[in-house]
Amino acid sequence: MSSPLWKLVKTIFSGLLGSGHSPRRASGTTGNKKPARKLSAAQRRLDENMSWLSERWALARAHEGGQHPPQLPSWYFDDSTDRQRQKLDELGLGFPPSASKGQFSDVIGLFADPEPDDVEQLKFFGVKLAATALSESRVRHELALLNNMPGTAQRWADRPVTKMQKEFYRFAGQKVPTGLTATQAADLIDQALTQLNPEQRDAWMNFVEIVDEFNTPDFCEIEGIRKPSLPEIRMAVEALRSGRVSNGELDASEVAEYLLENKPALARA
Repeated sequence: MSSPLWKLVKTIFSGLLGSGHSPRRASGTTGNKKPARKLSAAQRRLDENMSWLSERWALARAHEGGQHPPQLPSWYFDDSTDRQRQKLDELGLGFPPSASKGQFSDVIGLFADPEPDDVEQLKFFGVKLAATALSESRVRHELALLNNMPGTAQRWADRPVTKMQKEFYRFAGQKVPTGLTATQAADLIDQALTQLNPEQRDAWMNFVEIVDEFNTPDFCEIEGIRKPSLPEIRMAVEALRSGRVSNGELDASEVAEYLLENKPALARA
């Protein structure tokens, strides 16, 4: 017999799983339907992700009470926390309070940006997601599926040096060693950072933060700019720093403003 948890989930999402529509939209009666209630942005986000979430939850249901599949963390079937339930209440989402900690985490993660490194890993393996589908939950789910495939970890470890790693070698005034892998470069860069003086180290970390900001899905849209290349970001940062009296941190918005002024073609239509 199904557990109460899964019965609740099935009841709440049965309309969506069976017909592709949100259960909140199917509330009218046959003879005298009430006007459809306008969905919140949070509910629309949940609806848009229900296809893959349903597959993930079906996988979880098949393993509940048994061995955890590699795609799910060991705590997936634990009870949800007060903080998780409060978060979904704040988002205005109706969700069964007896759903698992992992299910709550899946939904909450729909509203968090993914880590740039995780997105980079998906791109390396040819997994393409629309910008609207880029969320912490979706990206981590896709990575879990990838990492369950034989040889994936080794291919990722042996990948070529990344653009950002090449950028560090340029920043440090060094050439990239021939045949260096990204994993080896990460270790060498960690060591090299300890040898930089505090001012150099702060400048590099500030540059990394700016690049990460441009890599987040919403930043460029908010700033009205198309994603610039690394050389374009570097040029803007160097220009802004050269015109400053102090060596304080630059803000990514300052860099976006400079680029829009000096490279109008980067402006979004």
